[in-house]
Amino acid sequence: MNSVRFIERVERKGLVLSPAVKRILDLQLTNMGLTRDMLSPKMAEEYIARVSSAASFVIGPEAGTALKNLMYRELREEAPEYFASMGLL
Repeated sequence: MNSVRFIERVERKGLVLSPAVKRILDLQLTNMGLTRDMLSPKMAEEYIARVSSAASFVIGPEAGTALKNLMYRELREEAPEYFASMGLL
């Protein structure tokens, strides 16, 4: 999985929801003690949960849910083998 590409795509598409998305993404990486190139698909799931929770608080529950869905779509595209291994494709 190319986690840098995953985060960049989420940032670009998430800006439609709010300019705060980039800051939320960066803060959650920092809170997890990670950099953009360290996410595995499993860690990305935890990251998505943290980001969507923070986004729900900062930009509203609907935007938080929309961001969560966007992030899962991007993760599925970036790491299809991860979802296939769990029988979710």
